Amino acid sequence: MRYLIINLFFLVISVVHAQHHIPRCNFDSIYMKSLKSDDFIKLVEHEEIAFELYMKNKAKEVYSIYTIPVVVHVVQNPENTEMEISDLQILEQIDILNQTYNALNEDISQTPSEFDTLVGNPEIEFCLASVDPNGYSTNGITRTNTTVSSFSTAIDNIKYTDQGGIDAWDTDFYLNIWVGNITSGVLGYSNTPTANIPDCEQGLVVGYSYFGNTDHAIYNMGKTAVHELGHYLNLKHPWGIGGCDSNNDFVSDTPNSEDAYFGNPIHPQVSCETADMFMNYMDYVNDSSMVMFSQGQVDRMHFALVYYRSSILESNGCGIPALISEYEIIHASESGVSDGEIHLDIASGIPPFHIIYLLEGDTIAEDVEDLFGIFPGNYNVLIIDSVGQQFATDLTISYYGNLLDSDNFESYSPDSLLFLQTNNWMAFCQDTFSANIDFIAPFEGSQYLEINGDDGLNEVSKNLGNLVSSAFNLSFLIYVPQARAASYAVYSESLCSEPEVAFHVTYDGAGNGLVTSGGQSISFNFPQGQWFRMSQLIDLDRNILELYVGSQKVADLPFSSGIDETFGSIKLAEIVFNGLVDSLPQLHYFLDDFKMILVPNSDLINNEVERSSNALIYPNPASNILYIKFQDFSSNPYQIRVMNSIGQTFIKRNQIEGENLISINLEDLPFGMFYIELRSKDSKQVLKFVRVED
Repeated sequence: MRYLIINLFFLVISVVHAQHHIPRCNFDSIYMKSLKSDDFIKLVEHEEIAFELYMKNKAKEVYSIYTIPVVVHVVQNPENTEMEISDLQILEQIDILNQTYNALNEDISQTPSEFDTLVGNPEIEFCLASVDPNGYSTNGITRTNTTVSSFSTAIDNIKYTDQGGIDAWDTDFYLNIWVGNITSGVLGYSNTPTANIPDCEQGLVVGYSYFGNTDHAIYNMGKTAVHELGHYLNLKHPWGIGGCDSNNDFVSDTPNSEDAYFGNPIHPQVSCETADMFMNYMDYVNDSSMVMFSQGQVDRMHFALVYYRSSILESNGCGIPALISEYEIIHASESGVSDGEIHLDIASGIPPFHIIYLLEGDTIAEDVEDLFGIFPGNYNVLIIDSVGQQFATDLTISYYGNLLDSDNFESYSPDSLLFLQTNNWMAFCQDTFSANIDFIAPFEGSQYLEINGDDGLNEVSKNLGNLVSSAFNLSFLIYVPQARAASYAVYSESLCSEPEVAFHVTYDGAGNGLVTSGGQSISFNFPQGQWFRMSQLIDLDRNILELYVGSQKVADLPFSSGIDETFGSIKLAEIVFNGLVDSLPQLHYFLDDFKMILVPNSDLINNEVERSSNALIYPNPASNILYIKFQDFSSNPYQIRVMNSIGQTFIKRNQIEGENLISINLEDLPFGMFYIELRSKDSKQVLKFVRVED
């Protein structure tokens, strides 16, 4: 009787402690809600059948050590000066996971002797990712600044970029751990593999005060992540739904328990007629008191990895990053002049790198990323990293002013349809087109191309070469008669099955033009009833379109911003003169003197301030943090993109409505020059900055 009274005394102390301690997570409330679903009950039943089968075949398991790549997303409000999660602290937390999930933690010796034979070793290793989802090298850490003061456990907004958090890396291949300031009342939270949530929400969330080794009074040893990781691997709390429920956590060797323990209980604590395993990582005791998993829990975790999360075991997240390099070309100023340049940017791979430049098969330089003073010609570049991966590319150095294509329509006969005379102009996704040669009152020469809607189908296209770099001036003479309409489009992808328009220009019968690119439109005026030159500077390196009527610039817009912005995928594929006009006037216009010329890159990106928005960046140069200050508010929030000189995107995020000061973490950027593009539905601004060493 005395024994029972003593343990009831300790149990009362534990319950009292529960009134003064923060629950580690909200797992119980979510789990209890799930149990009200018949479908969930059936899922649990099927899971138990699968688990029994797994245990029968356990000896055939192919994994001796389970390796899981981890990405840690640190989401911080700059106004919260208490939240300072260093790289060292993150490494310490990973080390804590590796110790506890391999039974290497020193405090495992605190396990009471009666539970010694039940201690299990999960043999699960964790590594910060070395390869990101795109194959680039990474340190496995992302850092995001936010205006959100506290993230909600109910709506999981820390896991969404557009809600002030950061989107997950592919949860099939990475364990995502978010660290931030979360709603008071829990230390962290996660979900089991069977939780009814989107895949992009799978992972752990840990309050910043409890992540790694901290100065918190009782949750200071990184055990919150250990506990939440248990849920991620399908472990439940030892007390299950409470009240000595026989199923409890579905683990055979964790004793039935009445409820959670808090604080630092002294063994033995008895409920449900047996001593409780309160020192288990899945209980709620202080960090210093939780020290072990049971073998039954280990079996459950291994089953979860094989049955639910097998893809993460095949991930290359901790493998060797692919050798990836971008480049910038500066063409020669004139034909025969040796002032061309090649600049490499090796974005990923295992250094050191061996670089070879060849011209006509002969090696002309080695082991430099910047090559100066070269003539126009065809160059081969080969990069080999320290593990033997190779990256090879062919680069053509031309010269500015080089006329790449032209047609003045003087060589065709007006007596025959144009599509029968040449392959320079083709029917776009049609068998024929009706445009033909005319010769009445030409602007220059003796004839030109006429496109008349009365003649039939007119989708007249010219291939532009599927180009992916450099800048080009594309121009032609055009004549739109009074009360007539005209139209053309430039395509980034011209496959008829999946065409992708980069930008589209229309002319109506009242002298009004409209250019549309990337969801933005700008109107302009044009002279009716007379010839004028229409030209566009298309800068593929900087993703810029400048449109000119004669010598007057009428628009500058992003080029092909609707296309995937990964380097090399933005293309200049085809121009199509067509009838895509929302206008009552008849389609009827004339074309002459088509030209395509290689030109220097647009200088727009070098402008420090542009007229269409009111934003400042500081400090500049910057070391680790760059601030964007908006002087006034737009009704349309900005999309923010940090890119290098060849358009490779490093950081993307959205401005939150009402947010007038944004901080950008630059720690993952190499040193050098970068650009910030700010774009909304009604304005655009590009700002230059330099990242320097601290």
